Amino acid sequence: MLKSTCRQCRASLVPKATHCPMCGLIKPNVNELHDIEKNFLQTQPLLPMQHNEMWETVNPEKNLVYNVLEEFLRYLSNLPGNPLLVAALVFATLGGLFLLLHQAFPLSFILFWLGVLYISYDHVVFFRAVTTAYLMKRLTSHRRLTAYGVHFRLEQQIDTQLRNLRSIACSILERDWSKSSPELQNSAESFVTAARVITTRLRANAVVSLETAALVWRNNVYAILAGSQTHQEKALAISGKCREAEALLLRFLWLVQLPELHKVLREFIAAPGDKDSKNPYSTAGRILEQYHLAASGPVPEVLLCNFQNAPFEMPFKGRTFWHNRLPPFPLEDETIFSAYPKTRDLLDSLKQVRQLKSHLEEQMAIDCVTRTVSDAAPLEQGYSASMEAKELSRNALYSDFLDIPKFRPDGREMEDAVDRLVAEAKVAGATDVDKA
Repeated sequence: MLKSTCRQCRASLVPKATHCPMCGLIKPNVNELHDIEKNFLQTQPLLPMQHNEMWETVNPEKNLVYNVLEEFLRYLSNLPGNPLLVAALVFATLGGLFLLLHQAFPLSFILFWLGVLYISYDHVVFFRAVTTAYLMKRLTSHRRLTAYGVHFRLEQQIDTQLRNLRSIACSILERDWSKSSPELQNSAESFVTAARVITTRLRANAVVSLETAALVWRNNVYAILAGSQTHQEKALAISGKCREAEALLLRFLWLVQLPELHKVLREFIAAPGDKDSKNPYSTAGRILEQYHLAASGPVPEVLLCNFQNAPFEMPFKGRTFWHNRLPPFPLEDETIFSAYPKTRDLLDSLKQVRQLKSHLEEQMAIDCVTRTVSDAAPLEQGYSASMEAKELSRNALYSDFLDIPKFRPDGREMEDAVDRLVAEAKVAGATDVDKA
C-alpha cells in the first residue's frame, strides 16, 4: 500500500506525483515541498493592497524569475499610478545630480538617500508580493476536470435543482386551486411543466452523480487502507464508508423516483383539497412528506463541498438525512440492482468492502490476542501464539478482497473516467460541469 497522501483531500498518491488524481492539486505531497513552501502554508501571508492585482496576473506554470520580470514590466507601465514612487525617483535623480555637481550639499544628500531608501523599500515590497502570489497560486492550483471537482459541481447543481423543485411544489400545493382565478388556472400547466423538466434533469444527474460518487468513494476506501491507522481505526472508518455508500444508494433511489411528482401535482391542481379530511391542506402536507420535500427533508440541509473530512466523509446533498434513514441492517443488494441496474458498479464495490470490513474486524481480534499474550508471557520461547498472530496480520493482503486497480486506477484511467463523466453530465443537462 502507498503511504504518501494528498495534503488537501488525503487521497493516496504514487511516488513523485505532480498532481493529485482526485482533486487535481498541484504538488500534493507535503514531503516533496521545499522548506519555504512548507513555511508559507503555515503562515499564509497577505498581499499588500497596492499589489492585489497580482492574484490575477501571476502565472504559476512559469518559474519565479519569469513572473518577476513580467510583473516588473507591468508595474513600470503603471508607474504614473504610484505618485510616491515617482517622487522618490525624482528625488533620487535630482539629489544624485546635485551631489555630482557639489551643489546644495545638505539638501541634495537628504533628497538622494530618501529617494533611494523609498525605492529600495518599494522594490522589496514588490518582490515579496510577487513571491507570495506565485507561491499561493502554485500551492493552490488545480488541474481542471478532476473527480472531486465534477462531484462537487454535480452536487451543487442537484442542490439548486432540488431547491427550485421544492419552491415550485410548495407554490402549487399551498394554493387552493378551487378558488384561483381563471388566468392562474390557465398558467397551472406551466408550473407542472417546470416541475417535470427539473425532475427529469434530476433523474439524469442522479445516474452521473452516483457513478462519480462511486469513483470518489472507492478511492476514499483505498486512502483509508493506505493510512497508518490501526486495524481498529480502519475497521471503524471502513464501516462508516459502507454506510455512506448505502446512504448514496438511498439518495439515488429518491432522485430517480422524483419524476412521478409532476403527475401528482397535476392531479392536485385538477382536484384540489382532500374530501376525506377537514383540513384542505392535509393532502399537500402528505405529498411533501412522501417525496421528502418538506422542511424536515434533505432539501433544506446545507451542502458544504469541501475537503474538511475527506476521505472519511464524502460530501453530498442530504448526507445527514439519508444516514439517519438507514436501517440497522445492510441494504439488500439484489433488490436494488434488479430495480436499477445502474447501481451495479457501486454495489459490487460495496460487496468487496463489506468482506474487507469483516477481515479487519478479525485483525482487530488478532491484535487483541497479540497484546494479551505478550502482556501475560513476555519471556515465552519458541513459536508462540503472539508470533503466530503477528504473522497472520503481516500476511493479510487487501488485494485478496479488493480489486485494487479499480479502487486505485492510474492517472490516465482516472482522466479518461472523468472525461467520460463530464460528457455524460453535459448530456444530462449539466452544461457547466466542465467549469468545475
